[in-house]
Amino acid sequence: MRVAVEKLAMFHDFQIEPIDRNSKKERLNQVEGLLCVGTFSPEDVDWLKKLNKPVVLLDSSDEDDSFSSVLIDTSSGTKSAIDCLIQNGHQKIGFIGGVDIPGKKDPRQVIFENELEKMNALNVNWLKLGGYTPNDGYQLFKELMSEDERPTAIFIANDSMAVGCYKAAHEMGLAIPEDVSLIGFNDLASAEFLIPALTTIKLQIDYLIEIGLEILTRTIQKPLPFPIKVIIPPKLIERESIKRIN
Repeated sequence: MRVAVEKLAMFHDFQIEPIDRNSKKERLNQVEGLLCVGTFSPEDVDWLKKLNKPVVLLDSSDEDDSFSSVLIDTSSGTKSAIDCLIQNGHQKIGFIGGVDIPGKKDPRQVIFENELEKMNALNVNWLKLGGYTPNDGYQLFKELMSEDERPTAIFIANDSMAVGCYKAAHEMGLAIPEDVSLIGFNDLASAEFLIPALTTIKLQIDYLIEIGLEILTRTIQKPLPFPIKVIIPPKLIERESIKRIN
């Protein structure tokens, strides 16, 4: 997302100045507005407020909605992934995900658990959590598929982890999707080049950033009367990593 922000800003002739809480005052004074990427603690939010500059949060929001924000509808994306698996006949579904903030569940995990509980299909032994890297996906896939009873399909919280899952499946002698179906999240550039090509949830990141930049530009020119929140829907990209079963 950070790279996408830099590319779009250059296209529109905006100058990007990376800053954080350790930036010097002289540097902060030169900034007209802030596009904020990442997750933010209450201390971060307080710091942003004290800067007294236009702020737009990208793919996150503060608890009291002090700032405008542009978000991906993670909830609908997760439900689309689960619906895709269910429509293809899968009832035994596992989850491979991660943790950003200790003690706080990823929204994808929350929705996954809620949806499968409604169907009385949640198996806690098929919930595997780590980081969000290919290596985490590799290790967690091996843990999950070493269970005595295996799921027929796995929802993976991001495509980077899915890359590791593919390697682990190969080493375990498991064919995708014949032995296990996989669906990812993000639609990274590499997803369509995996073998088989990965079915995933595409996040409209470029559009999200474009809207964020428009809101920030407008706010710099004329302060908004109140913060606004825009939610961008993701899109299911169906490829070859899901098998239809009876």
